[in-house]
Amino acid sequence: MPGKGYWMVQVDVSDVDGYKLYVAENAKAFRKYGGRFLARGGKAETVEGTGRSRCVVLEFPDYASALACYRSPEYARAIELRKGKGGQMVRSAGTAAQLMAKSDDYAQVRMPSGEVRRVHIDCMATLGQVGNVDHENIEIGKAGRSRYLGRRPTVRGSVMNPRDHPHGGGEGKAPIGGQPKTKWGKPAFQRTRNNKRTDSMIVRRRPANRGRSR
Repeated sequence: MPGKGYWMVQVDVSDVDGYKLYVAENAKAFRKYGGRFLARGGKAETVEGTGRSRCVVLEFPDYASALACYRSPEYARAIELRKGKGGQMVRSAGTAAQLMAKSDDYAQVRMPSGEVRRVHIDCMATLGQVGNVDHENIEIGKAGRSRYLGRRPTVRGSVMNPRDHPHGGGEGKAPIGGQPKTKWGKPAFQRTRNNKRTDSMIVRRRPANRGRSR
């Protein structure tokens, strides 16, 4: 239909209780942006390609409303850190987060990276610090031990041929020349985050180059 915006989703539901919470949170975002369900599960038959157990189609007043709903804080809360889904952040050995403030339905949490992020106040957390704190101090000791762990050798770009890497070529230990690049010629050490849908949940971004030594 001209002028309308649509969401078309095919999903397999493995966690029924978690999916119910997800749908309940989504309803707030859908109502705010004028979305309504055209199809929501029911009997279906796949005649070609790969099918899913559930097919959902939503209609919005226009394309802008459909896109705004997908990028809205309400939908971001429902899809990324929804209540009852279980721990998703700060799970690495020896890490911990800090509760900074509470405001209305959200709490501000400082992540190990230094980023301050909004999290719904009903989300659960574990008190204390993740165990195995000395994990970062482990010395592999030899190349063979890395191979036992399934890690293949890493070759520096500066020792490759110029056709294999932008840092390659030259006589002896030649400098790379200019800005560091990836193997495919893209600038290295650049921020790669690209998720506008959850940008509104970030209060303060992590400091640049935190924890990276050159």
